[in-house]
Amino acid sequence: MIAEKVFSSDAIHSSAGWSIITGMKQQMTSSKGRADTSVPLMSRPVNWLSIIAAACVVLEWLILWRYPASSTHPPSVGVLILAMLALFIGAGALIYHVNVHQHPILGRWLALVAMLSGVSLFAFSAISVRKGLELTQHARMEQIVAACRAWANRHHDDFPPDLSVLVRSGAINGTTLSDPTLELESLVLPPNYKTMKASLLATLVRKNSDYRYTGAGLTHINRPSRITLLPRLIVLFVNDQEPVKPGPIAFANGQVLYVSAKRMPAVLAACNAARKRLGLLPINFDVATPVGQAATSPKIR
Repeated sequence: MIAEKVFSSDAIHSSAGWSIITGMKQQMTSSKGRADTSVPLMSRPVNWLSIIAAACVVLEWLILWRYPASSTHPPSVGVLILAMLALFIGAGALIYHVNVHQHPILGRWLALVAMLSGVSLFAFSAISVRKGLELTQHARMEQIVAACRAWANRHHDDFPPDLSVLVRSGAINGTTLSDPTLELESLVLPPNYKTMKASLLATLVRKNSDYRYTGAGLTHINRPSRITLLPRLIVLFVNDQEPVKPGPIAFANGQVLYVSAKRMPAVLAACNAARKRLGLLPINFDVATPVGQAATSPKIR
């Protein structure tokens, strides 16, 4: 009887002890997962990687503010390096102590903001530079077409035979004939270009210009029967223009329009239809237009 009571008492004590140990383990396990939830928000640990990534973004912004990007001054290499540092350090901050509840401001959220801001600053500055180059390209093409039309007003409403006559007269220069979007050195004409033979200067300009001129043969442009055709007649485009590639196109009426790839074949077809009515050969972006040759259809007088 006494032995049975002792055995029962030991069983009770061992069972109770096991229950206590199990409960402590469960409490420790559960408290480990939410150890930081009882800590005040502003007292939680700071993520120093996030702060470093944010500092990179601030330095990047200061450089862009002090030296703003433009068509002549693209973003420096330092700006690119800081943007990459903000991206990679911010990525490291996101996985730093991933199981720890961090500071609500100086924690992972700051790293995410720094990553997005660093890349966005560089991207927006690069886009602004590209936009500036395209605006300069547009302005130079407008200047060339305006010079062609001014030449026509002084020469019986006939477009110039080539762009070299405009270079010789000073209406345009080597910089005007250079496409800024290529980001290459501008065309430098020889010092004696004004005294060069006309054929040599024409060859020099044609081979080194970044634009192709197709206005040769356009005569009497102010006649009523031809004025309506001017908005369709292409007179200038970039050297690497293709029939299925978007790009700026200059027309005989002085307009310079950016034509999408979808509309480019129709614009080219309309131009060639107008050229056929004028008795001129069709143009092709891939092949230089012959000079001095005409189509078989009669010209419009």
